[in-house]
Amino acid sequence: ISDEVEAKLVAAFPGAEVLGTQQANTSVALVAMGAAILLPSLSRARELSNRSADAANERGIAQSCVVYAADHDDHFPSDLSELLLDGAISPKFLVSKRAGTPPMQLTDNQLEDAKTHPEQFAKDVADHTDYVYIGKGYLNDTDSSIITLYEKPNPKVIDGMNVAFEDGHVEFVRWSQLADAFQATNDYRRKHNLPLIDTTTLTPKPH
Repeated sequence: ISDEVEAKLVAAFPGAEVLGTQQANTSVALVAMGAAILLPSLSRARELSNRSADAANERGIAQSCVVYAADHDDHFPSDLSELLLDGAISPKFLVSKRAGTPPMQLTDNQLEDAKTHPEQFAKDVADHTDYVYIGKGYLNDTDSSIITLYEKPNPKVIDGMNVAFEDGHVEFVRWSQLADAFQATNDYRRKHNLPLIDTTTLTPKPH
């Protein structure tokens, strides 16, 4: 059939143009609906993947603290900059994928200056770190209930946060369980005259 004849046949069919338009609209609607269904799933998968990557960073830091303590009379480092100077971790361990912070760019001059100005270097490292280290003053008891590191409060940190423990393992703790998770840690810190951790400051503020 020629194009001209086919066009006439289609045009002669009552409602053909309307039906064609409805089919096109239905296809667009189905595509939009499929996207609406898939986007939350993809977002959730991305969140879980980033959470897992951040947990791996914390685990690396926590385990490096254990190794550091073994070489320093069972004392944990005073701050994370000491792990960098020892070469136990690299700057990329200190940043979170969920926060999106670029890792600190360490130069030979910075490392050299750190030997004479350790306080300033520690501050610079803290400014480029997405985790809060609270292991200063800890002894290496390899206690699986004592927290040494946790994620900084961040709008992108949803549902809960990763926390690292003295024995080197990491757990994901939901906001509702945060106070209970830190209870043993605060008991330990109280016993050793260390500042307590106020968990109410770690949960996201309502908008």
